[in-house]
Amino acid sequence: MDENAEYCAIVAFTKDNDPTCEKNRQQLYALWTAYCIHHDLVVSSAVYEAIIGHLFFALSSEWLIHLCNGYRDRFEERMAQYL
Repeated sequence: MDENAEYCAIVAFTKDNDPTCEKNRQQLYALWTAYCIHHDLVVSSAVYEAIIGHLFFALSSEWLIHLCNGYRDRFEERMAQYL
């Protein structure tokens, strides 16, 4: 799977699943971790920051509330927890 397709699959996962379920939030973290590993992304690099920023704005407000209360720094911290 190419980088764009994998990113789109992550966004699609959030549209198809309930953010109130802890299992779904853990699955999102796992998908993001796999994406970063597949594409050699390094946390805090310029490329990583650009992509995680796009993801932050791609997610629904409901997902952001359950992941990080809408705070981008908390979002980035949670998404990077397994990296």
